[in-house]
Amino acid sequence: MFNNFFDNLTFLKCLSVSAFVTTVSLFFCGIPICVNIWKRRSTVDISAVPFLMGVLGAVYWLRYGIMKIDYTMISVNIFAASLMSIYLIFYHFMSEKKLWISIEICAVIFLISLMLFLVQIYGKDIFHPLGFTCMTFNIINFGAPLAGLKVVLRQRSCDTLPLPMCIANLLVSSQWALYGILVSDVYIITPNSIGVILALIQVSLFLIFPMKQGHLSPFQRCFGDSCCAIEAPVSPSDDTGIYSQCELILSHIL
Repeated sequence: MFNNFFDNLTFLKCLSVSAFVTTVSLFFCGIPICVNIWKRRSTVDISAVPFLMGVLGAVYWLRYGIMKIDYTMISVNIFAASLMSIYLIFYHFMSEKKLWISIEICAVIFLISLMLFLVQIYGKDIFHPLGFTCMTFNIINFGAPLAGLKVVLRQRSCDTLPLPMCIANLLVSSQWALYGILVSDVYIITPNSIGVILALIQVSLFLIFPMKQGHLSPFQRCFGDSCCAIEAPVSPSDDTGIYSQCELILSHIL
């Protein structure tokens, strides 16, 4: 039995399993965001857009995976759609502006219904337009953390960027980019290649800037304070790090 199992074991299968595990693990990092909302009893200053885009992207990628008969994509996005829906329901429950968030949820349901209707009408002919749409969603999601980079450059410190999350994003993006190459899918390769570049930029910032304001960066420790002297402006404490996590998590809906 085990001989047959290992005989059928390929690099693609191993990569599929590891990509599934790491991606699903990344989605669980949304739980601290919900815990923070629960403690505050408020969603003020926490946007619902990442959760909305999470549900939308997951369902679109799920339908794309079904059309392609890609069981790895199907498995990941069933889990993603379910978990992001739970996050969104919780956000709606805790939101003070229920009318506005309800309108946004209805807009997402409309876009999903429109996609399913077009797939039903056009069948396989809509495969590439659907793939392009999914790719566009991912690129938009990958662009969301750029706001976090702006904060880092302004504050001259990385205390708003979660290092473990940035490393996890680099790992997940690399896995999916490689997966896309192995299955020859440009709609997977393109957004995840962008994700790898963005994750590398984020990780490199931890070498240039200190983890906290007033501390030394790794470059400063190695080459002295004068090589990259940084005067960090004082900034008010906020939950930017938590919101950055939310944006980073949802960039990996695939």
